[in-house]
Amino acid sequence: MKTTVKIIFFYLIVQVNFAIAVAQETSIPAKLWSSIGGNDIWQETKFLLFSCNGNDNANLLNNEAERSLLWNRETGECRFEGQSKKNEKLVYLFNFKTKKSLKFFVNAVDVSTQESALQEDIRQQINGDLQLLLLPTIAELKGINFSNTTAKLLNSEKLLSTSVTYNGNFYNSPIRGNLMIHENNGEIKVFENSINSISYQIDKYKDTGSGLRLPTSFVAINNKKKSCTFTTVSTFEQVEASKFTDL
Repeated sequence: MKTTVKIIFFYLIVQVNFAIAVAQETSIPAKLWSSIGGNDIWQETKFLLFSCNGNDNANLLNNEAERSLLWNRETGECRFEGQSKKNEKLVYLFNFKTKKSLKFFVNAVDVSTQESALQEDIRQQINGDLQLLLLPTIAELKGINFSNTTAKLLNSEKLLSTSVTYNGNFYNSPIRGNLMIHENNGEIKVFENSINSISYQIDKYKDTGSGLRLPTSFVAINNKKKSCTFTTVSTFEQVEASKFTDL
């Protein structure tokens, strides 16, 4: 009789722990949305502007110099400004959705007719930057999986640690790794990226001006070149059309 009671008691504990784990995992997307102001605010964002440095993902760009991207999320139109390792000033106008190049300026000279490795380098760098800046928006990805969620204490903060897997395309890359998010406000504190073996400590979130809040400080623990600071992050309802057509 005592053995049976013990078995039943153990079974109930297992079931309760399983239910808690499932509840935690299903709450991860909601917490991520909460951390940036909500899904609705993100969906309503039309123009996004950011400037940053670091996050070395390119061969020809000077990642120590500040670069910027102005992006019309509705049409896909983009304006990139940055600097090459030869200290050339670059302005690249293209469509993010269609991947079509529109105009490319090097030191204010239009070289649009010349397809260059620099253009591919810029697109690669932008994808790498967006993978960090928009990391919380993985909550909207269909087929993303959060698993093995447990509570942990880090620097006196109670965090939820969860494995994340996505085999689709998140700015030109799948996702595999581990997230540690604040249990209360949902902010991501640590991202361990298994694909490139980089662990990021995320220190700051900034309000873009519309209520949308995004992570802006990524410290790569094991590769300083992959650290990234977003010095400017802003959203707009309207932008001059010439920003996407002219120098």
